[in-house]
Amino acid sequence: DPYDSWTNAATNIQAAVDSAAPGETVWITNGTYGITNQIVVTNGITLRGFSGSPADTVVQRSSGTTRVLWVSHANAVVSGVTITGGSLGNNSAGGGVYLAAGTMSNSVIVSNAIGGWCNGAGMGGGGIYMGAGTLLVDSRVEANASIKDVWGIGILNAGGTVRRCTVKRNSYTAQRSTTGGGVFMTAGSLENCVICSNN
Repeated sequence: DPYDSWTNAATNIQAAVDSAAPGETVWITNGTYGITNQIVVTNGITLRGFSGSPADTVVQRSSGTTRVLWVSHANAVVSGVTITGGSLGNNSAGGGVYLAAGTMSNSVIVSNAIGGWCNGAGMGGGGIYMGAGTLLVDSRVEANASIKDVWGIGILNAGGTVRRCTVKRNSYTAQRSTTGGGVFMTAGSLENCVICSNN
């Protein structure tokens, strides 16, 4: 592994993710990281903010139109980060995070957005889209947005588990047929969550 010490640490999160072997942990030190392309996690690694506090490790879109994070391995874990600024256009899913597989814990998904006309199957989730078997736990989904015609401005849950999370202040700019200001579920479960002040 070329990034085996702080001296040799990667300066690009995707490069460190791509270098990690299954079962390894990629530590992200405190700071704000701007991205222009989504971070893609396709193997069974852990991506973790160094301090454990999401406020200390912020990953945000700095330009372009892109979500921030895509995770698609059942053994992948993302923890201790803030995901913000993701932005997608019409007919899209997961403005901040697309969790096709794996777990996200102790994180904040805030101020991400998707466009309109996202009320087809699997479209929506201004903050996060969750696929079958995924887990979002001990996290906050807040102040994400959509224009109109969206399923789940905060969370679109298509078979995952949302556990001990707060979902609040997610909103649209034009109502039309928007369904589920906080959460829209086609499958899956909500356990011990607070869902409030969504629009």
